[in-house]
Amino acid sequence: MSQPIDRSYALGAGLLILLLLAGLGLLWRLVLSRAARAQRPLPLLAPWPGTAADLLLFFLLAVCGAIALPAAGALALRSTAVSDEARLVVGVVVLPHLGLLAGVAAFYLFFARGWVRPAASPRSMLLGGVVTVLIALPLVQFTAIAWQGVLSLCHLPVETPDNVQMFMDLRSPVLRVLYAAAATLLAPVNEEILFRAGLFRYLRGRIPRWIALLLPALIFGLLHLTRAPLESLSELAPLVVLGVILSLAYERTGRIGTAIVAHALFNLVTVVLVLLGVNA
Repeated sequence: MSQPIDRSYALGAGLLILLLLAGLGLLWRLVLSRAARAQRPLPLLAPWPGTAADLLLFFLLAVCGAIALPAAGALALRSTAVSDEARLVVGVVVLPHLGLLAGVAAFYLFFARGWVRPAASPRSMLLGGVVTVLIALPLVQFTAIAWQGVLSLCHLPVETPDNVQMFMDLRSPVLRVLYAAAATLLAPVNEEILFRAGLFRYLRGRIPRWIALLLPALIFGLLHLTRAPLESLSELAPLVVLGVILSLAYERTGRIGTAIVAHALFNLVTVVLVLLGVNA
C-alpha cells in the first residue's frame, strides 16, 4: 500500500517544484529584471464608477444572497434523506457561493448595468491568469514557509487549513468533485468580484495605494480563518500575499477575468497537490 502513496507524493512534489521554477523564471523576466522595470506599462484599471453608497449596496446584496440561499436550502433539505456529508458540502460550500453570486448579479443587473465592460478575449485572460498564478506560487510558498517559522517561534499552532481538511475528510467521490468545482469555479469568481472588482477598485485612488492593495487582501485572508483564530493563523499571510498579487494583476490589466483565472488556477493546483499528498 505504501508504494502508490510514495509515487503520488513524488509526482506531486515534482509538479510543485516545476511550477515554482517556472514561476521564479517569470518573476525575474517580467517583474524584477532591469528590462522589465524599465518597460513597466501603465495600469489599465479604470476608477470605480459609483459612490460609497453603491459599494455598500453591492456588498449588502452579496451578503444577503450568501445568507438567504443557504437558509432556503437548509429548509428544503431538512425533510430529505441527504447525508450529513452532503448537507455540509451543499449548505456550507456550494449554496453560499451561489447565493453570493446571485446578489452580485442583482447589483449589476438592476443598479449598475452600464458599469460592465466588454470581456477581454478568453485567450488573453487565460494567458494573463497563467502568468499571474505562476508568479504567485513561489511568492505564496515562500511566505507560507516563513510565516510558519514565525508562528513556531511564537509557539503558535500550525494546522492544516479548514478547507483542505474538509476536502480530505470527504468520503464520497461525487462530493469531492462538487467541492473541487465550487473551489475552482465559484469561489474565484465571487472573491475576485468582491475583493478586487469591488473593494480594491473603490479604494484605489481614494487612499494611499499600498493601503488599497493591503486592506482588501487582509480582509480576504481573515475571512478564510474559519476555525478558532489562533488555530488557523497559518493561512493568513500566504492569502494576504496572494490577494495583493491578484490586485496587482487586476490593476495592470484592467480586466477582472485575469484575476479570476489566476485565482481559479491557484485553487486547482492546491486541489491537485492535496490529492497527490502534498501540502495535505
